[in-house]
Amino acid sequence: FHLEDLSGTVPVDLSDAKPSAGLFTLGCFVLTEGELLPTGVFKVEVLCFPPPEPREQSISLLENVRCFGPNDGTALEKTRADLLSRADEAMLIVVSDCWLDRTEVVSALEDLLDGYEAATQEQADAAAQFAFLLCGNFVAEPLACTDMYAMRAHFDKLAEVIRKRPTLAAHSHFVFAPGPKDLTLGASEALPRSRLPATFTAALRERVKHVHFASAPARLRFYGREIVVFREDLVVHTRRNAIVEPNEGESTEMSEHLVKTIVDQAHLRPSLLSNFPVFWNHDHALQLPFTPDVLVLADNYSHYEVNYEGCLAFNPGMLMAGLSWMVYRPASNTVEYSALA
Repeated sequence: FHLEDLSGTVPVDLSDAKPSAGLFTLGCFVLTEGELLPTGVFKVEVLCFPPPEPREQSISLLENVRCFGPNDGTALEKTRADLLSRADEAMLIVVSDCWLDRTEVVSALEDLLDGYEAATQEQADAAAQFAFLLCGNFVAEPLACTDMYAMRAHFDKLAEVIRKRPTLAAHSHFVFAPGPKDLTLGASEALPRSRLPATFTAALRERVKHVHFASAPARLRFYGREIVVFREDLVVHTRRNAIVEPNEGESTEMSEHLVKTIVDQAHLRPSLLSNFPVFWNHDHALQLPFTPDVLVLADNYSHYEVNYEGCLAFNPGMLMAGLSWMVYRPASNTVEYSALA
C-alpha cells in the first residue's frame, strides 16, 4: 500500500498500525503518525481519518454550494424554523427492499398503508404530513432488460394498492429510490444511479397525486430538515474492502464504523473506482460538502440508528426480514423502529 498526494507516493507498512474507529478502504483520506525508515517505507503507528468539520462552519464557508437548492443562510434558517414549528405530526415513513414480486411483501405493504390510512381518519391535513420513502430493491431477484413488462406490472399492482387508500393517495407524498438490483437507465452497478424509468411508473403517476422518483443517492428537504437518501449495501461491501481490521475497542458495531467513515470522508462511497464504478462527471452527487441533518442508508444489513457529529444516520433494514420499517420525525429529529404485529 502507498500514501499518495499530488506531489508523489510513499510506500507504507500497516502491519503494526493502530487504527481509530472507521473502515479504512483504498481511496480514503487519512492522517497517519509513524516513522520513515531508511528503506523509504513509512511505518505507520497511528491511522485515523481527518476530523469532521462542523455543519454550521461548512455552510458558512460554502455559501455558493447548493446541495439542497437555494442556500441563503438567514432566509433558509427562518423558513426552516417556521416549517419545524408546524411539524409536530409530520412523519417520514422509510421502507427498504419493497419486493413487489413477493406476495408476502406486498401484503405487508398493504397492512402498513392500512395503518397509516386509519391514522389519518380521512383527514386531509393529517395525511399531508405523511411522506413515504420506498427504497429498492423492488424485486427479490434482478430482472433482465427484456423483463421490463414484468417490472411495469409490479408497479401497476403497487399503484392499485395505494389507490385503495384514498386519503394517502390524494394527500401524502410517495418517494421512490432505486436499489442496486433495479432496472434503471444506465448501468445499475455504477453510481450515481438514475431514477426508475417512466415506462415502469405510469400507473403510479396517474393514481397517486404526489409521487416523486429519485436517483440514488438523492437529497430532499422535509419540513426544513436536509436528508440524504442512499440505497446501497454499504456495511458488508465497505467492511469487505477495509485494508485494516476495524478497531473493536472503539466500537463493535459495524454500522458505527460505517457512519463515521462516511461523515469523516464527506463521501458516500470512499473507495477506488476499480472497486466501485462511478460516473466520474457526477461524483459530486456522492459528496457531502456539509453534513446533512439525516442520512438514510438503506441497506440489506440489520436495522440501526447512529448519531454522529450532529448527523442522525439510520437503516430501516429489509421489510421482509422483520416486517419492519423506521419512522423519522423532523420536529424532534428522532427516528422510531416499527414492525407489524
